[in-house]
Amino acid sequence: MDARLQASLETALRDRRAALLERAAETEAELTAVEAEPAVELVERGEQVAMARLLARLDDQTRREIYEIDAALDRMYAGEYGRCTACRQPIPVARLRALPATALCLTCAEQAEPLHVAGGRAKPVAQPVDLSMLSNREIEDLVRRTLREDPRIDDEALRIHYRRGVLRVDGSVPTADAHALLRGVLEDTFGFREIIDHVTVEEVRP
Repeated sequence: MDARLQASLETALRDRRAALLERAAETEAELTAVEAEPAVELVERGEQVAMARLLARLDDQTRREIYEIDAALDRMYAGEYGRCTACRQPIPVARLRALPATALCLTCAEQAEPLHVAGGRAKPVAQPVDLSMLSNREIEDLVRRTLREDPRIDDEALRIHYRRGVLRVDGSVPTADAHALLRGVLEDTFGFREIIDHVTVEEVRP
């Protein structure tokens, strides 16, 4: 893999990891102790207790994403990053850009979908995400993670389903503005054009 590309993906992984840990850190010193190194190096430095304390404050999905990021960084240091851990074939660059922490190529990810959802970037991007390199479950997971980044959207009240190019969204949002924001993320960030929108607005007026 090109050195500049790998450096760019490593930066994306570390930035995402730091953002996730920042949510749980109660002090700056606690965050600084663990945000720079992947888990394997934390053990070597004797700081696994601080890491465990932070992870205990996070939900299961966020902890899983951090584990996947750490595993991807470990693969980088071992010279194995960018190669599917199942079939050993190179993972396309477009897929790595969309999901930097993924360990599987698209074919292997689709075969493993009932048991595995690869981690990856969650922040909204300026241009529509290239979904052609992602499986259905990965698309659903990426949408959920992106929605979680905006506190105005209650992703816990939403259900996301993606099949055959069609996205279905069920659930509720607190305001009409939140519904408009949700549509904007789905259409502008991801480029979805076929959306089955079953989201209701449960706005409580004084």
